[in-house]
Amino acid sequence: MTNRGLAHRPAFESRADVRAFLALLAHRVHEGQLEVHAFSILTTHFHLLLRSPRGELSNAMMWIENQYVKYFNRLRGRDGSLFRSRFRSRIVDTQEYWFNVVRYIDANPIEAKLCSRAAEFEFGSARMYCGSRSAPWLERASVEGVVKRLARARTFQAADYERLFGSRLDPDETWILERRIARGSPNRGGEERGNELLQAASGHVLDWLRSRAQLADGSSIGLTLAAPGQIERQVQRIAAVDPHWRCLKGPQSASAWRTLELGLLRQLCGMSLQEIAVRKELSRTAVWVHDSRHAKCLEKDALYIERVSNVVEAVRRENTPSALCRSGQLDVDLGLARVSGG
Repeated sequence: MTNRGLAHRPAFESRADVRAFLALLAHRVHEGQLEVHAFSILTTHFHLLLRSPRGELSNAMMWIENQYVKYFNRLRGRDGSLFRSRFRSRIVDTQEYWFNVVRYIDANPIEAKLCSRAAEFEFGSARMYCGSRSAPWLERASVEGVVKRLARARTFQAADYERLFGSRLDPDETWILERRIARGSPNRGGEERGNELLQAASGHVLDWLRSRAQLADGSSIGLTLAAPGQIERQVQRIAAVDPHWRCLKGPQSASAWRTLELGLLRQLCGMSLQEIAVRKELSRTAVWVHDSRHAKCLEKDALYIERVSNVVEAVRRENTPSALCRSGQLDVDLGLARVSGG
């Protein structure tokens, strides 16, 4: 759950503002509408990892924001909007996603250069998990349970929390997470099924790529299975064996590696033609031509299919769920956990 101040203006100008917002959040917790598992409140925005036991998340957050805006405006003798829009929320539908969301929330004030360690940030849940004082409305059971299992300890220790959740997301992890938060899954469990697809046999993946290649409207594919940097690195690495390889013949002949890279940016990263054009400094038409060529090559070019498989396999290895997930140690009751960021 997140929202930002209108026009990048501060939504929280003082400690009193943050405390007022958290008091409203606590009120909805005491009413049984929300569980708060992780949070960080920054000057211009907030991040919350929430669960609504009774399915009342939207009503609860609307009340909190409305009451907070009234408080903020009354105190300053102003009126009008404070936040740029209605809050955003996304369902957390996998255990690894949940784990990385907590890391992302904790890292947010570090990225904003407000502290060097999440445990030092005054208005974040990391300080409560790592310190001697905690708010009674913070639902600690899920996080503490995960920490104890992963640390193989009988009791929760702050040092174990900081060791497990204190590692910052790398740029690729951040890109994937922020993309999922911003866009959401196409449907509940969509990213989980997408992750399962990326782990499937190469034949199944190729069949899926062919079906996705038929989408000619230029929209994004939907699922976010990889980061652009991962695709670009793996294509560059594999291309070293045959840098002058070209696909198709005649007037449509072109660099096969560029076609393959642009095609997979759309299919595995869920990028639209326009997003790819901006990233690669090409025209949208040029990207569309490569994307169409990619679809043709996936149908009938055996070498192209083999090299697509090689890139997908390399990306698959990069994105294999962590050993923690595979071992079953990371066991979280997700319920209706929701997060947002941005």
